[in-house]
Amino acid sequence: MTTEQYDIGIGLAIFAGTDEPPHLARNLPVIATPLVEHQGFHALIGRDVLSRYVLIYNGVLGAYTLAF
Repeated sequence: MTTEQYDIGIGLAIFAGTDEPPHLARNLPVIATPLVEHQGFHALIGRDVLSRYVLIYNGVLGAYTLAF
């Protein structure tokens, strides 16, 4: 079985303040897999990406904060 690989931009810009330029996520190599699709997800963000940021997830409120 072959797996398709793509380079994508996740369209993520994190703004630290009005006087600073935003932090832009660079393109990432990803693979296509039916495992994610049939579970109702469009994408999974892995620890390789999250390791560059601070992620705070509040499951009760269904909210998250992503910072660098």
